[in-house]
Amino acid sequence: MQHPRILKATLIDAFGAIPKESIWRVKGFVRLETGLVLVNWAFGRYELHEYQDKGYDIDGPVLLTVMGSRGDVRYSGRALAKALGATA
Repeated sequence: MQHPRILKATLIDAFGAIPKESIWRVKGFVRLETGLVLVNWAFGRYELHEYQDKGYDIDGPVLLTVMGSRGDVRYSGRALAKALGATA
């Protein structure tokens, strides 16, 4: 089954909209046009690492956990999901 893919530029733009004052970390997997990557976003900085273990896959293009201030997590998580074309 082919899963939708996200453009790297779209992901980076979505990261730019995350409020680093109230959201501390975003971790998980994103399926980019180049393949599955591990995402580590913290306080406005991010790292993307190609996922090497081919024994694990995700359903859909995004599987992320958003950590931060209570209340802000729900709002910012939904905004991030919308920017990536995913659901919260």
